[in-house]
Amino acid sequence: PPVSSRQAVAKADKDVVLTLTREKGPQLPWHLGQKIAGAPATDLEPTAFIQSDDPAIFAAAREAVGEASDVFTATSRLVHFVYSYIEDEYVPAYSNALEALHSKRGDCTEHSVLFVALARSLGIPARVAVGIAYWPPGKGFGWHAWAEVYANGGWYTVDPTWNQPIADVTHVKLASGGPAEQARIVMVLGQLKVVELKI
Repeated sequence: PPVSSRQAVAKADKDVVLTLTREKGPQLPWHLGQKIAGAPATDLEPTAFIQSDDPAIFAAAREAVGEASDVFTATSRLVHFVYSYIEDEYVPAYSNALEALHSKRGDCTEHSVLFVALARSLGIPARVAVGIAYWPPGKGFGWHAWAEVYANGGWYTVDPTWNQPIADVTHVKLASGGPAEQARIVMVLGQLKVVELKI
C-alpha cells in the first residue's frame, strides 16, 4: 500500500502493518474559478473517463457548490451532491463521469469518477483512489473506490458513495488512477487478510 499522511506502512515478517489516521478537512480559502496550485497537472486535466472540461459537468459542479468560499466546504457539497444524485446500483462496466451524470446510477466507481470530474472542473485537483474499506452491511472489508482531493500541500480522502466529506479510517488505499491502475490490484484482493489492532 502507498504511504501518505493518513496511511503509514511498516513490515513485520511476512505481514504489513498499516496505521491509519483520521484526517481533518483543509482550511483553504477558495472561490469559483480559482485553480488550486501544487498538485500534479494530471490531477486537474480531463481524461477519457473524467470529462471535467464538459459544460454539463461544470454546470452541475457550479450548482452543487453554490457560494462556497473554502475548499472543504466546496468538496463537502460535491460529496453530498454525488451521494444524493447517483442511485446506488452495481454497474459491471467502468462508466465515465458523463455516463454517470446522465444515467444517475452506479456503484462506487461511478460515484468516484463523477466526483473527480466535478472537482477538476472547478479547478480543485482530485483523483480516484481504490483499495479496501469496511462495509458495515457486509460486516467486512471489500473492494471500494473513493476520491482524494489536493489542498494545503497534500491529499485528503473523501467518499462520495458513502457521503463522507472526510472518509473514515477503514479506507485502505492500494492505488490511485484510472482503470489500468485499478486493474493491477484486483489480483491482490483475494490474498488480503485484515486483522484490526486498536491502539
